Amino acid sequence: MFAAQVRLSPVNDEPANIPSGYVALTTGRFVDPTHPPLVRYVMALPLLVLSPSPLPDDPDAERDWHPFGRRFLFQNDRPWQAILWSARGAVIALSLGLVALVFVWVRRLWGAWPAAVAAIFLAFEPTLMGHGSLATLDAGASLTFFGTAATYWRYRQRPGRFRFATFALVLALAVMSKFSNAVLLVAIPLSGALCGPLRAPAPSRRFRAITVVATLVLVSSACYGFRTRSMADDPQIAHHREAAAISAGIERIARTLGTDRDTLMNLPIPLYDLLKGAGLQVFHAAAQDLWEDADFYQYLNGEYSRSGWRTYYLWTFGLKTTIPTLVLTGLLVGLAFARLGRLAGRGPTDGVVSPGKSGDPSGTSRTWPILVVPPLVHLAACSAATIAIGHRYLLPVYPMLAMGAGFAVSRFGRRAFGRAVIGIALAWHVASSLAVWPHAIAYFNEVAGGPRDGWRHLVDSNLDWGQDLLFLREDVQARRAEGREVFGDVFGTVRPEDLGVFLPPIPGDTRLLDGSRPVTLYVSVNRWLLRSRAHPDGLHPWLRGRAPDRFVGVSIAVFEPRPPRSSR
Repeated sequence: MFAAQVRLSPVNDEPANIPSGYVALTTGRFVDPTHPPLVRYVMALPLLVLSPSPLPDDPDAERDWHPFGRRFLFQNDRPWQAILWSARGAVIALSLGLVALVFVWVRRLWGAWPAAVAAIFLAFEPTLMGHGSLATLDAGASLTFFGTAATYWRYRQRPGRFRFATFALVLALAVMSKFSNAVLLVAIPLSGALCGPLRAPAPSRRFRAITVVATLVLVSSACYGFRTRSMADDPQIAHHREAAAISAGIERIARTLGTDRDTLMNLPIPLYDLLKGAGLQVFHAAAQDLWEDADFYQYLNGEYSRSGWRTYYLWTFGLKTTIPTLVLTGLLVGLAFARLGRLAGRGPTDGVVSPGKSGDPSGTSRTWPILVVPPLVHLAACSAATIAIGHRYLLPVYPMLAMGAGFAVSRFGRRAFGRAVIGIALAWHVASSLAVWPHAIAYFNEVAGGPRDGWRHLVDSNLDWGQDLLFLREDVQARRAEGREVFGDVFGTVRPEDLGVFLPPIPGDTRLLDGSRPVTLYVSVNRWLLRSRAHPDGLHPWLRGRAPDRFVGVSIAVFEPRPPRSSR
């Protein structure tokens, strides 16, 4: 993971994530309120040792993270690589912790050999290899998501107050890792209902309810510094891109409450930053088309939509998951339906074997809802939203699939033939992942055509997240050495000039493609395929219908027109 990440430039969200936790810990300012701060605090731990400047006098710290994040990385008193690699290193540690936790749980259920296969399966999962090495929230959120399920299973194995309190703590940490983990508040009770009644003696419902609520409030308050703020203290109210709409909304609320705008603006609000961030994420999920751009179209399999597709994440799963994992998923689904068929018609306690009884020493029959329900609820929540910008949202599903791989080994790995099939599948899985190194975030399986054909299916963080600027720098230098003119239009918060590359914008001149002069055009996939109401034929319509001559990295299309052949 570390060897791959040093070859990638900062991706689009990293300038928000990297300074946020560090600046909050050192100055008390929240750079980007749209996500909870817990994972960002973890990223900040190595930065506290490195001690870069938190830019305390920068006015954009609480206004706009885009320019502030770039200045924090590239105009600091520490090298940007040291800042970037330190934060990414903390996330890699979280990813390795996730792999270790899967190993421990599978070994507890089915033994060391299935645990080893499950750990290898997850360690070489392309989605974790890619996003688990970047300074983003996905790996940390997946760790706490999985940890919540694991501690809940442990509690059900031997119900007690301490174990339930441990589960409640990890649940609160999960919600403070990423707001989307709040689906666990629905998924865990549903899992418990399907697992059957708890063995007596167990903590009372009142104790459990009070513990969960109190822990959520305390952990959330601690993460946000027990701070109370008013809207008047929030610089983003006046400087947000939707400032006019926000102001009009505040006026309407004030009139509804029978007060004036100034009174409402100066009202102290407990956990203001938490409520603001959660509200923004709800809006993000419910109206991605308005969040990104009122004119922005989303993309899937060559088609465009204003509001996304409910099947989007099923598509991303099918396109960006290795073939052996897809086969494993089909196998697990088949086993699940077979089990449901066997249980049909039985009484509420028939077929439920308690831990320690013959035939089920680890309580496997009480485990499956905890492994199946949370990822299904998470998938349903993602599909119900209009967010169609990245397969990385499904990362919490893969540790559960790794558990399924461990179960499959315990079920089918007792015979030589079964072990051979498992070995071949695992080798294919590992080889398929390593074949795209270091471009794991742009992984597409063999049926989808691999990363080179990924643009035919998906864009955004599935393929182009601004990660190839270091490769771009090398290519631009080589082309300029050949005497070629270079122009470009690339995606991402980080700009080529931040990395020492001046790349003039592409002029709207179709003669650039006639081959009359040596020209190289660089267009990132996100910019090449972007469509909107203002640009129905794209930002560069004269490139439409023309295939790239090659790619830099996997996400930057290169167009190099050749001189026309002279006729004789």
